Amino acid sequence: MKAETLAALVATVVPDATVHPTDLTGDGDHWFVVVVSPAFEGQRPLARQRPILAAFTPHFAAGTVHALDLKCMTPAEVAAHGMPPAFRPHGPGEGMHPASW
Repeated sequence: MKAETLAALVATVVPDATVHPTDLTGDGDHWFVVVVSPAFEGQRPLARQRPILAAFTPHFAAGTVHALDLKCMTPAEVAAHGMPPAFRPHGPGEGMHPASW
């Protein structure tokens, strides 16, 4: 999957979102995606992610996308914390988000 295709699919679920995809392997099947939208205000993390994950179900089943790590944030959270660094499960840290975030 290409970054533009991924962002367009996320936009079908969260139309006002700004989508920041990072291809973790260069193969288009492992992604770290930051989705920023005011629509997430008042929602818990899983409630923010669940509809996006549902939209990707056919891509998981087909093997087009193997891994999708979502960080769904409000603009206020981005302003307070900044953008999170990409989660690289097979890189340094072996599956842990950086301690700095």
